[in-house]
Amino acid sequence: MTGITLEDFSVFYDSREAITKVSGSFPSGKLTFILGPNGSGKSTLLRALGGAISFRGKAGIGGRDLSALPPRRRGRLIGVAGQSPGLNSSFTVEEIIAMGRLPYRKFPGGRDAGA
Repeated sequence: MTGITLEDFSVFYDSREAITKVSGSFPSGKLTFILGPNGSGKSTLLRALGGAISFRGKAGIGGRDLSALPPRRRGRLIGVAGQSPGLNSSFTVEEIIAMGRLPYRKFPGGRDAGA
């Protein structure tokens, strides 16, 4: 299966468990919503997948084990664009997402092959 898969996925802040043994999949090519009240772990899940927070259990993307990927490779596969109500700009969503690709762009101009 392609997409993102989780098996007994848990995230801790110090000794407090923020996400407890979640299992499931997010198929590629499909739109998936993660819904829940404030503090339920939605952003924590995304941060852990992106590598900003460590996790326990298994997480994969496109059949690759996320914990085995070097941070640079993981960063090419997963990007997280947080909700920011104070962002006052005329950038499009595409431009904001492309900003996360800046370390991998060929300059001047042009997108890299992984964009």
